[in-house]
Amino acid sequence: MSLVKEIKDIYPDIQFIMISQVNSKDMIAKAYKNGIEYYITKPINAIEIETIINKVTNNIEREKKINNIRQLIGGGNIKSNRKQNYEICLKKVLYRLGIIGEAGSTDLIIIVDNIIKNGLKNKNFSLKQICKKYTDNPKTMEQRMRRAANVAIENIASIGLEDFMNEIFMDYSNSLFNFEQVRIEMNYLKGITSKRGKVDLKKFLYGLAYHCEKINTEYSEN
Repeated sequence: MSLVKEIKDIYPDIQFIMISQVNSKDMIAKAYKNGIEYYITKPINAIEIETIINKVTNNIEREKKINNIRQLIGGGNIKSNRKQNYEICLKKVLYRLGIIGEAGSTDLIIIVDNIIKNGLKNKNFSLKQICKKYTDNPKTMEQRMRRAANVAIENIASIGLEDFMNEIFMDYSNSLFNFEQVRIEMNYLKGITSKRGKVDLKKFLYGLAYHCEKINTEYSEN
């Protein structure tokens, strides 16, 4: 990871995919923080590997095209603005939710990217069908995302207990979750009830896509 960080400082446009048997949340979070695009944990899935390599390759090609267009319009050697990459925006949201180190974070990035590419108008998308495009075991992929989302609602509820007006709590407690479920999770953490808050995974994914669009628009305007 030290090597990745050093190379990123010299060649900011280079992209890394890390494959490791280490499943530590802290390790995965540190890897993303140091600049990798995807962290894949072993045992590996051939379809997942191929999908991610193709995705990173497409990102590189897209950035080259954007850079060429900018050069034609503005002239000079203009570097591609990586902040306009949806995946970077999404990683920022996952980091704020405290789940960038979760095994399901890579799956969330893949599925949200698919939702964005197909537009945000269709909320009745089939999660199972989307997962089938990227893995031969869609149920496992969905379970990883669901576990990550459950950690997210727990983290949001914890923030709300400490500071109800916290910016992160205000931003995500209702847009990614049903607020009533966040309250249930808060009561669980306080020991008032044994019932935990539930996550509507499709709402969570759609909310992430919305925040990606929002952040990307803010970056573009700046």
